Amino acid sequence: MLKEEEAIQLAHVEKDNKIKLAMKAKELLLVKEEEKVQLADIARDTKIKRAQKAEKLILIQDSQKVQEAEKAKELFIAEADLKIQEALLKKAQLEAKAILEMGNARADVLKAEYLARIPEIYHAEIKKEIAEIIYSNLKGINVTMPHNIVNMGESGDKNLQTNLDVLSSFATINVMEGMEKKALENNPIK
Repeated sequence: MLKEEEAIQLAHVEKDNKIKLAMKAKELLLVKEEEKVQLADIARDTKIKRAQKAEKLILIQDSQKVQEAEKAKELFIAEADLKIQEALLKKAQLEAKAILEMGNARADVLKAEYLARIPEIYHAEIKKEIAEIIYSNLKGINVTMPHNIVNMGESGDKNLQTNLDVLSSFATINVMEGMEKKALENNPIK
């Protein structure tokens, strides 16, 4: 019996060892599975990060392409504007040259006219033109005589005026007013 008990104990020990080994194998499998899951998670995270980096890189590259396209567009516009400005400059230069040539031609004609004229006749024509301009602008203007003139004598005279001098000044004013009224009555320009 001893042997049987030893055999039973040995069987129990073996059974316990097998259970322990099975549990350790199970734990080892669980650990390995956990490691596989962790490795899969790490691999997935790495792939996600790489995909995000690739996406960012693509966005950056697209942004750079857009910026390059905009810069190319701006360059094209600037070059076109430059050509337009150059054409406008050339046009302005040609216009200025034409104006200068026309002015020189007119000056030559005017110089020839001046040389061909008799000075007295030329001056008379200028005076006539001036008179036409002045008299046409004086149509609405009325010239009136001043009403407050009092002759106080010559400026170098230091003597006071007498009553006779003042009265003669007023008489002169009355005579001038009468002449003004007659002139206005006989004035054909109204």
